[in-house]
Amino acid sequence: MKLVEEAKRNMHQNCVTGVLFFDFSDAFGTVNRAKLLYKLRTHFNVSGRLFLYLVSFLSERKARITVNDPIGEWIESDHGTSAGTILGAILFLVYVHDTPSGIQPKFADDLAASVSGKDVA
Repeated sequence: MKLVEEAKRNMHQNCVTGVLFFDFSDAFGTVNRAKLLYKLRTHFNVSGRLFLYLVSFLSERKARITVNDPIGEWIESDHGTSAGTILGAILFLVYVHDTPSGIQPKFADDLAASVSGKDVA
């Protein structure tokens, strides 16, 4: 909605709006856990029991793939957050919170950057 309102406001001012959408494939699976924990501690001042809980949540994770009936073996997973959890989405937003300010809105693994001007050039 924010982008739609921005584009409408620009149209009323006879401006054009260009938008670039980012949709990360397997975004949750590519999170560097060490960097995420660093950001939690230094950028968000997470400490104490909550920090220890998040370390535990991100540690010693395993993953496997299911395709139709065959189920793969469990393997160690040393990157990523759990995409199927609310906490996984929140942790991904923490991970990307420091992207450039021109990239808005940030929603889970979808980002958008917009620019406006009097003409396309």
